Amino acid sequence: MKTYAKYILIFIAGIIFTSCSENWLDVNTDPNKPSDVTPELVLPAAEISLVSQITVRYNIAGGMWAQFWTQNPTSNQYKQFDAYDINATTLDAEWMELYSGTLKELQQIKKVSKENQEWRMYLIAAALQAYTFQYLADLYDKIPYTEALKADEGIIAPKYDDASVVYDSIIQDLDFALSKDLSKFTSPVNGDFIFNGNAQMWVKFANTLKLRIYLRQWKVRSAVAQAGIQKLFNENAAFLTEDAKIDVFQDEKGKGNPLYESDRRELNTKQNIRASQTFISFLTSANDTDERIGYYFEKGTSGQYLGNPQGDFNKNITADEANKISLARILATDPAYLFSAAESYFLQAEAKLRLNYSIAEVKDLYDQGVLAAFARFGLNGSRYIQTGGKYEFNNAEPLKSIITQKWAALAGINGMEAYIEHLRTGIPKRSSVPVTDGSYIPGEFTHPIQSVLPVGQYPRRLIFPDSERKSNKNTPAEVKVTVPTWWQ
Repeated sequence: MKTYAKYILIFIAGIIFTSCSENWLDVNTDPNKPSDVTPELVLPAAEISLVSQITVRYNIAGGMWAQFWTQNPTSNQYKQFDAYDINATTLDAEWMELYSGTLKELQQIKKVSKENQEWRMYLIAAALQAYTFQYLADLYDKIPYTEALKADEGIIAPKYDDASVVYDSIIQDLDFALSKDLSKFTSPVNGDFIFNGNAQMWVKFANTLKLRIYLRQWKVRSAVAQAGIQKLFNENAAFLTEDAKIDVFQDEKGKGNPLYESDRRELNTKQNIRASQTFISFLTSANDTDERIGYYFEKGTSGQYLGNPQGDFNKNITADEANKISLARILATDPAYLFSAAESYFLQAEAKLRLNYSIAEVKDLYDQGVLAAFARFGLNGSRYIQTGGKYEFNNAEPLKSIITQKWAALAGINGMEAYIEHLRTGIPKRSSVPVTDGSYIPGEFTHPIQSVLPVGQYPRRLIFPDSERKSNKNTPAEVKVTVPTWWQ
């Protein structure tokens, strides 16, 4: 686990488990024996492990591929991401932590909770595990699943499963968890930083995740997707209407938001992540600047919000010139998000659009999504969705409206999810001209200037990690980063 994650885990243990943290951190406890595991003490480690991976380097890579951010021209930390220079070491450490930390800890919770029939804890662990497995399956296409996390059974080289198998299996696990009686589990869970053990909120989280899983495969298994979504609607499934986030961070070393700790506190420069001109052009289009711009970015030294053309980091400019480009706004006290309420509304809007519900119902959910995206910053977004407003719902291109606003809402908090949705839908479009061209349409993706891939090619998957290839003989042959995953 990375240094910042260790700091945060120790900090969290100190907040919640002052009297029992010694037991929680006891290295003599055998993690493979369920009797030695107390789920409430393992859960915070699993939750922090998860957000410490997906909100840092996965988020940075995705944030650059989704063209919210670009590498500062006078520093070097993330050039690999911005240039599409993806290899077997890219995000290797994150893969290892998700399997050896996050997923392993969640599996321990599931085992003990199932034995004790503590179905609320089982649901929490199953939901977070499904979230993690889907994340990995979307990025790698094949991952260890059915034989994963079974080292205690002697399986140290698990086979790889197709992503479609992973999808079907995690839906089954979620359905199993959701089928249990949760009515007696009403006391708070101190180790749950997301919903404090509120079982009904975790039901909503699981349903929202199922909706995302079904929509992801709409193009390749439309019958499965349609049946799954229709079943959710027929059962009046409840979806998230508030953020699923961890909001416990402080502005002290080792206690801050993981992205802040990694990018701003641990590195020798705080200037790595600058605004992409792609996103700035979108936010400032139509002679109406989106009020969220001040929450996404800091003004440059020119006193304006300025972006840099995507991937234009090798130009010979001074630090003073670079500082005119807006810096990404990242705070130590920022929450870490798994789902935002806005994303939930946009998923529901798309689902009803796909199933031919009335356009009025689709528009209502879209409007709620935009309002929730602004409300996350304490802003009222109602003027943007009114007739003639900057983000008025487009009846002629409803999917474009939904996915574009989901893209904007995911900026800063889950760049990889925004990029995955672009791969799935082709929204925002990819421009045939550079951002500096007079015919450029604000918000369309441009080819990074320093890309190692030819124009028209871009990452569609990650390469199987080097550490996995060295330790697992069942790792599949390498697949080029430009090859689409199954749902593309």
